[in-house]
Parts: sequence; C-alpha cells; structure tokens
Amino acid sequence: MALLEVSPPPSDSARVSALTHLVIDLLQEVEALRLLAMQLNPHEYALAYEASAELAHNAAGVRTGLEKLIALYCTDHESGPRELLLLQRLGYSSSELRRFADVLERAQTLT
Repeated sequence: MALLEVSPPPSDSARVSALTHLVIDLLQEVEALRLLAMQLNPHEYALAYEASAELAHNAAGVRTGLEKLIALYCTDHESGPRELLLLQRLGYSSSELRRFADVLERAQTLT
C-alpha cells in the first residue's frame, strides 16, 4: 500500500521496500511461468522469448526498444484500464472487452 499512498506520502524507504518485495514476487511468478512454458512447449517459448527480446532492442521510431516493452504494461490512464489493454493483446474481441469492462466497472462500485 506504500506505493499507492499519497497523503501523507510514505517515506522513500517504505516505497523502496514495497517495490523490492513486489519485484521479487514478480520474478518468482515469471520463473514459475517460464518453467511451465518450457515443460509444455520449449520451442514455442523460445520463439516467444526471441520476439520479446527483439522488441526490447527495436530502436525504430521515436521510442527505444525498452520504452516499447514497458509501454505494453505501463500505459497512460486515458488509454483505459491496463487489464483491458492486455486482454486485447491476448486476442479478446470487442464484445469480450466490453463485457470485462463492465465487470471492472461493477467491481469498482463495491464497498
């Protein structure tokens, strides 16, 4: 919660600690998914890894490759909820995206 608090702002050390734990948890999750992908289809995983590595090094245009990679996950709030953008990348249709947007909207009204 230290990452979300704005008033009063948490100390820098509290934010660094929260980010450190988050990054470690995410690395553990990525490694678990990598191991699963390697067990299920190592060749397809390798091709997917190549594609993401190529994107990270793609300097074409006005943004660096790393900026392009980060933009897949970190978007401005005007683009809509990040979950919808990821589901769109995963192939959700317009109607599936609208359905899930409604789910998110309802969830935000819960108290």
